[in-house]
Order: sequence, then structure tokens, then C-alpha cells
Amino acid sequence: MSITGFRSQLLPHVERGTVPAVLAVRSGRSGHEVFTASAPAGNRLELDSLVRIGSLTKPIVATATLVLAERGVFALDDAVDRYLPELADRRVLRRLDGPLDDVEPARHEITVRHLLTCTMGFGFPMTRGPHPILDAAAALGVAPGPPKPRTHLSPEHWLGRFASLPLMAEPGTAWMYDTSYSVLGVLLGRVCAAPLEDVLRELVFDPLRMIDSGFFVPTARRHRLVPCALAGDERQFDGAMDSQWTTPPPFPDAAGGLVSTADDFLRFGHMLLAGGVLDGRRVLGESSVALMTSNHIQDGHRGPASGPFLEQRGWGLGVAVAVSHGDPWSRPGRYGWDGGFGTSWFNDAHAGDVALLVTQRFPPAFEVFAAFWEASGRPSGEPSSAGG
Repeated sequence: MSITGFRSQLLPHVERGTVPAVLAVRSGRSGHEVFTASAPAGNRLELDSLVRIGSLTKPIVATATLVLAERGVFALDDAVDRYLPELADRRVLRRLDGPLDDVEPARHEITVRHLLTCTMGFGFPMTRGPHPILDAAAALGVAPGPPKPRTHLSPEHWLGRFASLPLMAEPGTAWMYDTSYSVLGVLLGRVCAAPLEDVLRELVFDPLRMIDSGFFVPTARRHRLVPCALAGDERQFDGAMDSQWTTPPPFPDAAGGLVSTADDFLRFGHMLLAGGVLDGRRVLGESSVALMTSNHIQDGHRGPASGPFLEQRGWGLGVAVAVSHGDPWSRPGRYGWDGGFGTSWFNDAHAGDVALLVTQRFPPAFEVFAAFWEASGRPSGEPSSAGG
């Protein structure tokens, strides 16, 4: 596989102002290629630039969960109320657009596997409103959406508020995005009796030498933090020196709260590509990697709530999985995911490559994602490394 078409595919989006800067990397058996470009007034993105990775947090959290399962801390089919009693005796809305008191008892308990597969029964509805449940969640500060590092809620307070709401769907029956990973982060902190960042550091970051990854940027590294643009606005969604990510968050959001670098995330991608090993050190069992990167979503799980997320893809544990040839992303052997601040990543198991796109824009520019995927699967006669 060659992806040296990065310049022709991605540079026009920078020149048009769709994104202020872009970094694209392909790293694998066929070499290591980097393309970076920025607008005149933009902040250039480098391999060690600190960026908000959004939902690329999810595969990292899924990996930590699987490590704990391998160690026997819990089983994937354990009911989560064993560890989070606040979530016992769930109620489920009879209608997604119905009042919050029109509920029935849940027939199934929420399991750890449900959290990993986003089938817990709560998330983005992806349907036309009204949605009283979303209004109630927003009022409580627990609605799905971009992370809010400066929230005043601790994990315990967040979970208590979330537990006061009914579910949108019966556990195990529908794929609904995002919120299950926020719950999963609380679970990992609870079972390990430690802050979530410490859990991720012990199980993932330190073994992989992901030295810049975490839920906030220490003072000494702030000069490498890149601002995040707000689409269609001269303002920024989040700055650099005044960023929400410059202090430890009360609620470290496992659905999308991490900051990292391309260098760090490439190490994570290579570990999965090698079946759980990096630099001779096993981080995750090969069978767990296979489980993580296999499709767990059946047609019955799809519906209005899965929206555009899974139109041409399946879902593993924290990653999307190629199941068709319906778009440039879905090629055999690919798995990965996207982040709401403009990041996109996939591993190509057949080609032996890790591909990573970094921008910093909210909401993300999906046309830039599509250009990256297209460039990542098409040969070009351009040189192996280009800058702009």
C-alpha cells in the first residue's frame, strides 16, 4: 500500500481553510511517510504536537479494559452493577420520544461487554426529536457530546446523576454511541481504586512508552499544545495556553477526553497491528486483540440510533471494523476510529500499516476524513515524504 497521495488529497482542504492545519502519517512495512501542511496563520502540526484526540480515547480505554479482563479482575459478561451498584434495577423508556416516567423495567443487566460494544442502551439517538431524555441529561450535565474537562462533576457525582435517568433502549439490543465509554471509565477507576489516568498509565501508556498521553497537559508541555478551531467561526473551540486541558479534569471522560501526540498514538496502533506486542513486550493478549478487532454488531443492533456511524462498518471493542466495500475506509483488514476534534486512524492488517490523520477542528471536517481514507488506499508517484 502507498499513501503518498496525501499532498494532492489533503493540501486543498488547508488552502480552502476547511482546516487550519493537517498532519497525515503512514507507518508500516512499506516505510514511514509524513505529510504536514498549515495555513499561513495556522499552527503547524508535528509528530510531537499535543492534540485532543477525542474518540480515539475509546480504543485506548478498551485496551485497558481487556488487560484487566485478562488479569481476572472482571469478566466481560459480568453485570456492571456488581461494581457500580448505582446502575442496578435499570428502567427503559417505552418510547425514545416519550416522557421520562413512561418506562418499564429492563429485562437484562448492563454488562462490561455492553459498555465496550456501545450496546448499553444510552447515547446519541440520531433521530428527529423531541427527546425529553436528552434534555434531562443535558440539565444534569451527563448528555453525550464533546468532553468538558472543566466540569465540576467527579466520577461518582457524574454516575449518580446518570443513574437517575432511564435507559433509551434495552441493554444489548441497539448500538448507541458514546455514553457507554463514559460509564466504562468510571468502572475502571472504581475496580482499580485509582484515578482513570493512573489506570491507563499503568496498563497502556507506560508499557507502550506513550510519554505525552493523558487527560491534561502539564505546564512544561503547553508550548506543544495546538489550538482547536471552531468550524465556520473565527473563534476557537479551545485555545492553547488557556485550554480546558491544562488542568486535571474532575471527570476524566473515557469517551473522548485524552490528549496525545501522533508519535504516541502510532505506538498504540503498531502494538495492535503486531497482535498486542511492541518492542518485544506483550501489552495485550493476541486473542484479546482479535476480539477487539472483530465485528460484534449484528443487523438487529443497527437502527436509527446508529445513524451514519455504522452505515458501512461494523463495531468491535472500541473500534470500527471493515465489513463491506461501501466507502474508501472499508477495505478488508481495516479497523480504527475517528475523533470529534478532527483525528482519524486505522490499521490495515493486510498491508501491515498504521495510518493516522490529525487536525484540530470541532466539529470535524468529514470531507477531510474521506480525502485521507482515499489517499490511504491509492498509489501515487509522489515522493515518500512531503511537507507544505
